[in-house]
Amino acid sequence: VSDDLQGGYMITEHLIEIGYKKILHLAGPKGDSSADGRREGYIKCMERYGLEPIIRYTKWEIEDGYFETKKVFLNRDDIEGIFCCNDEVGIGCYRALKELGKAVPEDVGIAGYGNTDISRGIEVPFTTVDQSAEEMGKIAATLLLDKIEGKRKFNEAEEIRVVTQIIIRNSC
Repeated sequence: VSDDLQGGYMITEHLIEIGYKKILHLAGPKGDSSADGRREGYIKCMERYGLEPIIRYTKWEIEDGYFETKKVFLNRDDIEGIFCCNDEVGIGCYRALKELGKAVPEDVGIAGYGNTDISRGIEVPFTTVDQSAEEMGKIAATLLLDKIEGKRKFNEAEEIRVVTQIIIRNSC
Protein backbone atom coordinates (compact mmCIF):
# COMPACT_ATOMS: atom_id res chain seq x y z
CA VAL A 1 0.00 0.00 0.00
CA SER A 2 1.13 3.56 -0.44
CA ASP A 3 1.94 5.49 2.71
CA ASP A 4 -1.16 7.69 2.67
CA LEU A 5 -0.36 9.40 5.97
CA GLN A 6 3.06 10.42 4.66
CA GLY A 7 1.55 11.51 1.32
CA GLY A 8 -1.14 13.62 3.01
CA TYR A 9 1.44 15.25 5.23
CA MET A 10 3.90 15.93 2.39
CA ILE A 11 1.38 17.52 0.03
CA THR A 12 -0.05 19.69 2.83
CA GLU A 13 3.43 20.79 3.84
CA HIS A 14 4.21 21.65 0.21
CA LEU A 15 1.11 23.87 0.06
CA ILE A 16 2.11 25.60 3.29
CA GLU A 17 5.71 26.08 2.21
CA ILE A 18 4.68 27.84 -1.01
CA GLY A 19 2.50 30.25 0.94
CA TYR A 20 -0.99 28.82 1.45
CA LYS A 21 -2.42 29.07 4.97
CA LYS A 22 -6.18 28.53 4.59
CA ILE A 23 -6.12 25.03 3.13
CA LEU A 24 -9.29 23.04 2.59
CA HIS A 25 -9.04 19.25 2.54
CA LEU A 26 -11.67 17.54 0.41
CA ALA A 27 -11.33 14.25 2.25
CA GLY A 28 -12.48 10.86 1.07
CA PRO A 29 -15.11 8.85 2.93
CA LYS A 30 -14.76 8.34 6.69
CA GLY A 31 -13.69 4.80 7.49
CA ASP A 32 -11.81 4.25 4.23
CA SER A 33 -8.21 3.45 5.19
CA SER A 34 -6.68 5.44 2.31
CA ALA A 35 -8.84 8.49 2.96
CA ASP A 36 -8.28 8.24 6.72
CA GLY A 37 -4.49 8.15 6.26
CA ARG A 38 -4.46 11.14 3.92
CA ARG A 39 -6.72 13.10 6.26
CA GLU A 40 -4.56 12.22 9.28
CA GLY A 41 -1.44 13.41 7.45
CA TYR A 42 -3.20 16.67 6.54
CA ILE A 43 -4.35 17.26 10.14
CA LYS A 44 -0.92 16.50 11.63
CA CYS A 45 0.75 18.91 9.23
CA MET A 46 -1.78 21.70 9.77
CA GLU A 47 -1.44 21.33 13.54
CA ARG A 48 2.36 21.32 13.34
CA TYR A 49 2.24 24.69 11.55
CA GLY A 50 -0.44 26.07 13.90
CA LEU A 51 -3.08 26.23 11.15
CA GLU A 52 -6.77 25.41 11.33
CA PRO A 53 -7.77 22.17 9.56
CA ILE A 54 -10.76 22.73 7.25
CA ILE A 55 -12.28 19.41 6.17
CA ARG A 56 -15.22 18.45 3.97
CA TYR A 57 -15.97 14.80 3.25
CA THR A 58 -16.57 13.43 -0.23
CA LYS A 59 -16.77 10.13 -1.97
CA TRP A 60 -14.08 9.52 -4.60
CA GLU A 61 -15.99 10.99 -7.56
CA ILE A 62 -15.66 14.09 -9.75
CA GLU A 63 -19.19 15.21 -8.83
CA ASP A 64 -18.36 15.16 -5.12
CA GLY A 65 -15.40 17.48 -5.63
CA TYR A 66 -17.59 19.79 -7.68
CA PHE A 67 -20.49 20.03 -5.21
CA GLU A 68 -18.39 20.23 -2.03
CA THR A 69 -16.25 23.00 -3.53
CA LYS A 70 -19.36 24.95 -4.50
CA LYS A 71 -20.83 24.54 -1.00
CA VAL A 72 -17.64 25.68 0.72
CA PHE A 73 -17.15 28.75 -1.49
CA LEU A 74 -20.76 29.83 -1.03
CA ASN A 75 -20.03 30.11 2.71
CA ARG A 76 -16.34 31.09 2.75
CA ASP A 77 -14.18 33.35 0.66
CA ASP A 78 -10.88 32.85 2.48
CA ILE A 79 -9.75 29.46 1.10
CA GLU A 80 -6.35 29.78 -0.59
CA GLY A 81 -5.49 26.16 -1.33
CA ILE A 82 -7.28 22.83 -1.64
CA PHE A 83 -5.86 19.35 -1.05
CA CYS A 84 -8.15 16.87 -2.80
CA CYS A 85 -8.29 13.24 -1.66
CA ASN A 86 -7.73 12.06 -5.23
CA ASP A 87 -7.27 13.50 -8.70
CA GLU A 88 -10.90 12.82 -9.68
CA VAL A 89 -12.22 14.94 -6.80
CA GLY A 90 -9.66 17.53 -7.91
CA ILE A 91 -11.21 17.66 -11.39
CA GLY A 92 -14.63 18.40 -9.88
CA CYS A 93 -13.07 21.01 -7.63
CA TYR A 94 -11.34 22.63 -10.59
CA ARG A 95 -14.60 22.82 -12.58
CA ALA A 96 -16.44 24.39 -9.65
CA LEU A 97 -13.71 27.00 -9.15
CA LYS A 98 -13.82 27.93 -12.84
CA GLU A 99 -17.62 28.40 -12.64
CA LEU A 100 -17.13 30.57 -9.56
CA GLY A 101 -14.71 32.78 -11.50
CA LYS A 102 -11.65 31.62 -9.54
CA ALA A 103 -8.41 31.14 -11.47
CA VAL A 104 -6.12 28.21 -10.64
CA PRO A 105 -3.51 28.78 -9.27
CA GLU A 106 -3.75 32.60 -9.19
CA ASP A 107 -6.78 32.71 -6.85
CA VAL A 108 -6.83 29.18 -5.40
CA GLY A 109 -4.25 26.40 -5.60
CA ILE A 110 -5.25 22.76 -6.02
CA ALA A 111 -3.30 19.61 -5.18
CA GLY A 112 -4.54 16.13 -5.99
CA TYR A 113 -3.56 12.60 -5.04
CA GLY A 114 -2.78 9.63 -7.23
CA ASN A 115 -0.83 11.04 -10.17
CA THR A 116 -3.40 9.60 -12.55
CA ASP A 117 -3.59 10.45 -16.24
CA ILE A 118 -6.50 12.79 -15.48
CA SER A 119 -4.18 14.97 -13.35
CA ARG A 120 -1.94 15.65 -16.36
CA GLY A 121 -4.56 15.99 -19.06
CA ILE A 122 -6.41 19.11 -17.96
CA GLU A 123 -5.95 22.78 -18.76
CA VAL A 124 -3.89 23.36 -15.57
CA PRO A 125 -2.07 20.10 -14.73
CA PHE A 126 -2.28 19.19 -11.02
CA THR A 127 0.43 19.03 -8.47
CA THR A 128 -0.28 15.61 -7.01
CA VAL A 129 1.04 12.74 -4.92
CA ASP A 130 2.41 9.75 -6.80
CA GLN A 131 1.43 6.55 -4.98
CA SER A 132 4.08 4.45 -6.71
CA ALA A 133 1.46 2.11 -8.16
CA GLU A 134 4.10 0.50 -10.38
CA GLU A 135 6.31 -0.21 -7.37
CA MET A 136 3.36 -1.68 -5.44
CA GLY A 137 2.62 -3.94 -8.40
CA LYS A 138 6.24 -5.13 -8.57
CA ILE A 139 6.30 -5.92 -4.86
CA ALA A 140 2.98 -7.78 -5.05
CA ALA A 141 4.17 -9.82 -8.05
CA THR A 142 7.44 -10.71 -6.32
CA LEU A 143 5.62 -11.82 -3.17
CA LEU A 144 3.18 -13.90 -5.20
CA LEU A 145 5.97 -15.58 -7.17
CA ASP A 146 7.86 -16.29 -3.94
CA LYS A 147 4.72 -17.90 -2.51
CA ILE A 148 4.16 -20.01 -5.64
CA GLU A 149 7.79 -21.13 -5.66
CA GLY A 150 7.68 -22.00 -1.95
CA LYS A 151 10.26 -19.36 -1.00
CA ARG A 152 7.87 -17.59 1.32
CA LYS A 153 5.10 -18.63 3.68
CA PHE A 154 2.12 -16.43 4.35
CA ASN A 155 0.72 -17.27 7.75
CA GLU A 156 -0.50 -13.78 8.59
CA ALA A 157 -1.33 -10.66 6.67
CA GLU A 158 1.65 -8.44 5.98
CA GLU A 159 1.46 -4.79 5.04
CA ILE A 160 4.25 -3.21 3.05
CA ARG A 161 4.15 0.59 2.77
CA VAL A 162 5.57 2.17 -0.36
CA VAL A 163 6.97 5.70 -0.14
CA THR A 164 5.01 8.42 -1.95
CA GLN A 165 6.39 11.48 -3.71
CA ILE A 166 5.09 14.85 -4.79
CA ILE A 167 4.80 15.60 -8.50
CA ILE A 168 4.90 19.38 -8.88
CA ARG A 169 2.94 20.87 -11.75
CA ASN A 170 1.09 24.16 -12.41
CA SER A 171 -1.98 24.02 -10.13
CA CYS A 172 -0.40 25.64 -7.08
